[in-house]
Amino acid sequence: MAGYKTAFLDRDGVLNEDPIGNYIMSPSDLKLLPGVIEGVKLLHKAGYRLIVISNQAGIGDGLFTEKDLKKVTDKLASLFAEEGIRFDGIYYCLHGKEAGCECRKPEPGLFLRATKDFTIDRSKSFFIGDKISDVEAGQKFGIKVIMLRTGHGTMEEKLITTVRPDVIVDGFLDAVNIVLSGNKAWQK
Repeated sequence: MAGYKTAFLDRDGVLNEDPIGNYIMSPSDLKLLPGVIEGVKLLHKAGYRLIVISNQAGIGDGLFTEKDLKKVTDKLASLFAEEGIRFDGIYYCLHGKEAGCECRKPEPGLFLRATKDFTIDRSKSFFIGDKISDVEAGQKFGIKVIMLRTGHGTMEEKLITTVRPDVIVDGFLDAVNIVLSGNKAWQK
């Protein structure tokens, strides 16, 4: 059975602003980044499944609750629903930063969880993130990875040594345009 091409998307720093040193703990803290609505619409129109993959260590570290996360997630979903877009799946690691779990990026556990719910064609799928841990997780899962310079991306780009994303771009819409451009180097 053939799988679906899937756009895996990190949340903080990719879809919405990521206040460095803070967490998005309330719906009022959630602010989408420029070009995200337009980019997600383009991916949806191109037939990609849309799946959010995000570490939310603030829960495991006791800084906010799952109820708080649900409120933020509901707000995120409603912002996209207003534009006629629905995420196919949203997967979070709720463990603290030092938990050593298999679902916290850079481990691919959340991607593997998504494969239990969806048939995914890894050769036609990709992940957009803003951290080296995003790059590692996507590569361990066996998909292409685009790193954004939004969120933590500009700082993280300076730390890249052996783990390299397939592409580094300034913003979300830039990433989407590369994916949809038919660029042969990207599609290899």
